[in-house]
Amino acid sequence: MLSILKRLPFDKLQEFADMCLFTLTFEGEEAIVRHLHSHDMVLWARDEMGSKALHYAALEGHLEIVQFLHQEGADIHIKDQNDTILLHKAAISGDLALVKYPCEQGLDVNAVNINGQTALHLVVIKGIRSERDTPSLHSY
Repeated sequence: MLSILKRLPFDKLQEFADMCLFTLTFEGEEAIVRHLHSHDMVLWARDEMGSKALHYAALEGHLEIVQFLHQEGADIHIKDQNDTILLHKAAISGDLALVKYPCEQGLDVNAVNINGQTALHLVVIKGIRSERDTPSLHSY
């Protein structure tokens, strides 16, 4: 594998590194993401749809990675090409704590994606995972 990577042009090597980062955040590999960051790996790349590692982590409910990336400077207000923000991805994950986090950071709960859906629409569609709570996004 290493011999193949050594022969890749820089732009293809960067694409490969970005895809690894997206996969690691999606899979919840916080320790590896932290390790890569400590070795100066750029964590702010976008995929072909404009999503970042932050979006991938949120989509699968990895709050700790979202918080880490945000603390390290990730822009939580960034939109992808579908006007989807972190709050939409968090709502899709169905994880209440993850839905609350971007609200606490001041994200617009009324922001709509390309389909005209707010995060609350997505919570209703996908459901929410919590012992007793249901989100009240409008309280933020």
